[in-house]
Amino acid sequence: MKRKRKIIAVLAFMVISLLAVEGALAWLDPLGAYHYYADLRAVQGMFVADPARVFSIPPGVYPISDWSFTIDGPERTRATPGNAAGAACRLLVLGDSVTFGLGVDDAATWADHIAQARPDLHVVNAALPWYDVWAVARAAALPADWRIYLLIDNDADHTADAALQRLDRVSAIKLYARLVGVGQHTAGGENGDLAPPDDFWAALDGLLADPRLIVVGLRGTWLAEQVAASGRRITLIAPYTERLSWADAHPNAAGHRQIADQVLPLLPPEGMACARRN
Repeated sequence: MKRKRKIIAVLAFMVISLLAVEGALAWLDPLGAYHYYADLRAVQGMFVADPARVFSIPPGVYPISDWSFTIDGPERTRATPGNAAGAACRLLVLGDSVTFGLGVDDAATWADHIAQARPDLHVVNAALPWYDVWAVARAAALPADWRIYLLIDNDADHTADAALQRLDRVSAIKLYARLVGVGQHTAGGENGDLAPPDDFWAALDGLLADPRLIVVGLRGTWLAEQVAASGRRITLIAPYTERLSWADAHPNAAGHRQIADQVLPLLPPEGMACARRN
């Protein structure tokens, strides 16, 4: 009987200890892993199937932990509050969660910084988390005078195919155990010397057939360097250095400013942007 009581006491102590560690990690979240995963899961839960764009988010205002975002209709694109009233020339901004602005408010995205700096442009942010080059190609069908696409490593990974499969709930302990095993999360893939698949090149070439598409990549990242080495049209910019947390490599508000400051000089000068509409 005494031995049984000791076993029960030890098991109870272990359970209480695990619950205490779980609570402490979730609350303190010293590396930002729990916050990042919870935000990503919350945003993904808003996706709905969209025949035109693979998936999208219905119009509305969405509070997410310490930030929020707004989706405007009927095109279901992220709001860019910096747009000047009456700006008729459309710049369509394309990409994945980095360009969407995961973790920052509408006015802090690099797309909105462009709108604030260029009152002649009506900036439309058609990026979404999980978008890959194939989803970007479909979003690029939205009407625009110019288009700009920030290419990120995992854009060659068919990430959009799994976007509607809801992420599982994961404990803080498990998330931190993963960090110990794999290190920091990056905003792109980690593909080393692998070559992008053939269908990536086909999708990218389809996009590049538009002479008014500007493709931008982060210098030193795998996919952007592969595209540059192929001789295709891409401009490499310095990687942003300001990020949301140690665990989450998405840019914070200052990181979005770093991207916008490098993208602005790539855009056509005022007065030339709307020389032709398509």
